Amino acid sequence: MTDVVLYLETLEHELLLFAAFWIVIGALDELGLDLCWLSLRLLGRGAPAGSPKPRLAHL
Repeated sequence: MTDVVLYLETLEHELLLFAAFWIVIGALDELGLDLCWLSLRLLGRGAPAGSPKPRLAHL
């Protein structure tokens, strides 16, 4: 019985590490996309084609 519990604890630990790894990869991917979008917006190239550029009066 002790071997089964030890095996299940090891399996749980491995699954948690696997999940944590992919959560970190997903977060880094989202951060990279957000930084790309922000840089495009700051350079003025992030607006969709055909949309008017915002003017100070509209803000």
